[in-house]
Amino acid sequence: MNSTIVLQGAITAELLASVQAAGGAANVVRVSERIVRLGGMPAMTDAAVRGQIAALADAAQVDCAFIAAPRPLSGFRLAVMDMDSTLITIECIDEIADM
Repeated sequence: MNSTIVLQGAITAELLASVQAAGGAANVVRVSERIVRLGGMPAMTDAAVRGQIAALADAAQVDCAFIAAPRPLSGFRLAVMDMDSTLITIECIDEIADM
């Protein structure tokens, strides 16, 4: 099964190359300046490889998340989040309290 890793933080080219080599990533997508998604990683089923990648990320002070089987957005039926400054640009709880 191919897996995905998401890295978040100050991702250097050296870290990206090391993680890509360790996991055998088939594709790399830079989501933003601080977020990279590496997909098609068959080696991620090996706990030793996951440990090596986690150690690389930890040494670089970068967050990493292992995703066993990415799901399309259509697979989700509910999104739950804190409203204040997440979907809108005001603190709605403060606004309600003022009223």
